[in-house]
Amino acid sequence: MYRHTEYKLSALEKLFSWLLNTNDFSGKYFLIRMIKKFSPTNIYLKSNYDFIIKENLNDLTWRLNYFGYKNTTVYDEIKNIPKGACFIDIGANIGTFSMIADKAIGESGLIICFEPNPVIYSDLIKNLSANNLNANILPLNMAISGETLLGSLTYDPTHSGVSHLSGESGNDLGVFVAKWHDLRFIEKLIGERDIYIKIDVGGAEAAVLQSIETLIIGKNIKKVIVELDDEYLERFGDSKKVVYTLMEKFGFSAKFNYSKKHYDEVFQKI
Repeated sequence: MYRHTEYKLSALEKLFSWLLNTNDFSGKYFLIRMIKKFSPTNIYLKSNYDFIIKENLNDLTWRLNYFGYKNTTVYDEIKNIPKGACFIDIGANIGTFSMIADKAIGESGLIICFEPNPVIYSDLIKNLSANNLNANILPLNMAISGETLLGSLTYDPTHSGVSHLSGESGNDLGVFVAKWHDLRFIEKLIGERDIYIKIDVGGAEAAVLQSIETLIIGKNIKKVIVELDDEYLERFGDSKKVVYTLMEKFGFSAKFNYSKKHYDEVFQKI
């Protein structure tokens, strides 16, 4: 359970944050580089979502979490999850959406967040610990897929959000991958709570949905928010049609069904 006194920003961190948010001026980026270079510890900043997060400015995904996503679909859905619900964040990255859910569901709620990348998971834990959170939060350093095994993750440190499971080796990270059936103890923790799920896993969304089928059918799932991207899905031999067919089979209707290449879909129980 993550309930800590909120991290207090130092004067240097407040200056860093001001520099990031102010208009460009001569010497701005030199000052940012100097603060990063000579800071004796990790730098923490307050994001535009009003959370304290560990600085990782070189990562595009971090910058989106700091400045805010232009597409507000996921934010709008998660901030309105009712009190006492359960939020399952599959592909949590540094934890922004889990922390948004925490504000919504309160002390009686439950959050389960999955992040397989060990580097990003470390920052996730730091961020959860730096904020005065309400809910019971269980962060797990693993991916969800069709079988339980030691797998590999393709990781780009300049854009951690596009990480995805891979059959390749080389510079990929070793990660733990679990089939939902082997994690059924989590359902006992959830109990009778209403469940809201977010899935953002770099193209393996269909594999995740197939893995959690028993959860979706057997529990009171209210909404499932899924990132859909043609290119990402093709990595795994899937398509948006596969995802829509699965969700229709599970008894869910789609809110948008866009023709765009990339968007977040919201599926609601019929």
